[in-house]
Amino acid sequence: MLSIKEREKAEGKAVAYRLYQLHLEPLTGNWDLDHLKAINAYLFQDLPKLGPEWAEEYKPGCFRPEVPSDQFWRKNRILKNSPEISTVVYSNMTPAELQVAGDFLRQAVDLPKLKSMTTEAFTAAISSIYITLDQLHPFPDGNSRTIREFTRSLAKEAGYEIHWERFTKTKDDYDRLYLARDLSVNAIAIKRLPSSWIKLTLMDAAKKFAAFKPLPEVMKEIVKPIQWTKEQTCAVVCKFIRAGKDPNMIIAKLANNPRVPGEGKLTRTIYLSKMMNTPVMRKYIRDQQRDHCR
Repeated sequence: MLSIKEREKAEGKAVAYRLYQLHLEPLTGNWDLDHLKAINAYLFQDLPKLGPEWAEEYKPGCFRPEVPSDQFWRKNRILKNSPEISTVVYSNMTPAELQVAGDFLRQAVDLPKLKSMTTEAFTAAISSIYITLDQLHPFPDGNSRTIREFTRSLAKEAGYEIHWERFTKTKDDYDRLYLARDLSVNAIAIKRLPSSWIKLTLMDAAKKFAAFKPLPEVMKEIVKPIQWTKEQTCAVVCKFIRAGKDPNMIIAKLANNPRVPGEGKLTRTIYLSKMMNTPVMRKYIRDQQRDHCR
């Protein structure tokens, strides 16, 4: 019989390996609740094989059962760098709650729309998706890892990266992320719950942790657009040139685009200037300008 520490180590190793595989080749799907189930099933597929007690506890890809209306699915989270405990209340997994979450995903996951969003708008959209799934909290265990992978792979499909790893560096980082999630989830629960002791508990928690930011604010630190390759940047530049745009205007416009390689406007300006000053590009510009003058 494995100790708790040994079980956690074995679980962490098995799931980390499957996460690595999904980073290389994400699961395809419709970005719905079935897609979420498939990710959970993939991540935790090895655990039932570790022994009878594991098979009894882990049901990869299966939602948890509905909770009676007079009970709550809650968690008392022990923080890393604070003596306080964060109480968070999730859904009861009623058919109505599942329907709402499924309908939300069908509306929210519009890939052409997500791809066309500014970084600020996309961050708000992906945060809303995360909070909705976190509040549903559909699995008996492994919700965080499953939802992080769901949103990470969705963001990548839309042309963005979510750097969740930035909240693993210190205990304070851990607390900021998990309190951001809990506060956002509890904001939904407070609106839905009738007057009761648990609602008062969540309202007190909101006041107690008022200094912490909710998830949409925290995610502004970790959502970044995926930068274009040199070839992709060149293709965009050539498209502007074919449209008859002035080279200096092209540089000025694209230097503000975070998808162009570079950490800031100055480095992007230098990058674009060098690209447009190569012999091949100078000839291409002259040829296009000559054609426009005819």
